Amino acid sequence: MSNLVFEKLTQSLAAGEVWRLGIAADFFRIAAAAYAVEVRILKAGRIIGDMDGWQAGDYVRGVDFDSVEIVNGAVSQVVTVQIAGGGVGSDRVVGEVSVISGELSRTRAGITFYGGYYKNGAAGQIPFVTLSNQVGSGKRLVVEGVAAGVSDMSGFSVRWTAGEIGTFVSSPQSKMIGAGASVARVTIGEAATYQGTEIAGTMTTANVTQALLMQEPIIIPPGYSVIVHSGAVANTIRATFSFFEESL
Repeated sequence: MSNLVFEKLTQSLAAGEVWRLGIAADFFRIAAAAYAVEVRILKAGRIIGDMDGWQAGDYVRGVDFDSVEIVNGAVSQVVTVQIAGGGVGSDRVVGEVSVISGELSRTRAGITFYGGYYKNGAAGQIPFVTLSNQVGSGKRLVVEGVAAGVSDMSGFSVRWTAGEIGTFVSSPQSKMIGAGASVARVTIGEAATYQGTEIAGTMTTANVTQALLMQEPIIIPPGYSVIVHSGAVANTIRATFSFFEESL
């Protein structure tokens, strides 16, 4: 390999997207990726290496190629690669420590969202706010945070149910400003009894928002909803969900 080459490139990849780079070199490295990818090394249109499960820090060296294909997996992410040849390199390649922020990568990819609303409860009715994932969405909703406030000291409970209940009020918005809305739907409603099956609950001070303690996320498959229910009748509840989407 005689050409002097050094490239460091970054690309936001959708689920299953293929990133093709027609650059001749003899060194290729995944510099940053939150999730594993498949890498194909090609020369003269022929695949000379097809390797799956590549993560940040994995590389091929001393093999002449003229193009590379990076095949993303089931989750959108931002991927950074290094391509070098002809003896060109960087001291940062050797012994480099990569700290990958999966949260930042997901936000840059436009798959993280906030959603929420409020509901006033009538006499004898318990108000609720839900995050719903409809059948056929093609996504899992990975809920990393739930916060709510109620107008009395009754607290709130987090519950799940099959299907969608309540009235649609909004589509959660991306944390990447200007990106598209989520496939999820926020609905509100009220009922004389608690709906669904309880997952967790917490007490709150009146009119003070409190987050539910979560060590691991709640996953909502297509066809299910998570409900945040007020702890008592005839009050007001406001709930917010922080989550990201995963392709099935």
